[in-house]
Amino acid sequence: MSSSSTNVAGVPTTSSVSSAGLAASLVDGITPSIRGPSYPALNLVVPIINATSYDPEPASSSSGQRYSRLLTGYFQYAPLTSAPVQVSIHGRRYLTQEQAVQLSPPSSIRAIVRTPRVWVDRRLFRLAFQLQDANGHPNVDTSAVNVEYIISRADGSSVSGTCDPSSVVGFCADSSLPGTDSWFAGSGAVLAEIKVTLWVNSVLVASATLSSHLIFVPQPSWYKPGLRSSVSGNTLTIPSGAGIDSGGVFVTLPASNVYQSEAFDVFMYANTASFVLSSMTVELMYGMLCCVLSG
Repeated sequence: MSSSSTNVAGVPTTSSVSSAGLAASLVDGITPSIRGPSYPALNLVVPIINATSYDPEPASSSSGQRYSRLLTGYFQYAPLTSAPVQVSIHGRRYLTQEQAVQLSPPSSIRAIVRTPRVWVDRRLFRLAFQLQDANGHPNVDTSAVNVEYIISRADGSSVSGTCDPSSVVGFCADSSLPGTDSWFAGSGAVLAEIKVTLWVNSVLVASATLSSHLIFVPQPSWYKPGLRSSVSGNTLTIPSGAGIDSGGVFVTLPASNVYQSEAFDVFMYANTASFVLSSMTVELMYGMLCCVLSG
């Protein structure tokens, strides 16, 4: 005996079985039973009508008949759900064929920004998204899927990139968001809109727009990249307003937020004019509820 079947995705499918002359050679008129599993928990496929039809065996076959039954599901099962289709004659099972719900291509996308603020010294960008098929299932076929994003600032400038859609929850990530330092200049924050697009087989299927979900935080007035690095000698310029034009010491802290358990550097500089700096005492004031001294 042989059987052929197609994957079931909650729509009618046909399973067929060939008796290869078995039923006809025993007793004429015996019709095999083609049905889904008897246990309700796995009723992935059930007969549409209470009938089994047969067609004459192709000329290439020696004898017998081909029986088929149209099957469907009670409802749309989740992708990759599986259950057997069974063939029996007079209560004895002869064939069992596993049926599985195929993965469908995604038809919608949902996104959320993981890093809502961007600083001049922390240009980390993270965006999480989830793809869903037409029935809302997150397990989808990503073989021909592309996900892209574009960040459009309120001043008209923009930057774009691609994302990895290979997992149930996908991510767009950029450890150093492109752009110039001028993006962080000025006295006020700049809002940005993020648009995420879903492409299947190079066809635009869906998009998600996150308005005002990303903020470019303005840099401090003193900020210069050299003041946040280990630079020695007379190559640095004292920030305006530091009040040490005639001599003194100043320090720089991160321009971005510092989070729990995260290490950060405090760079110290001195204007000694023609004098030699032999020692320096630094007193760091911090809130005990926010920071813990480690050494």
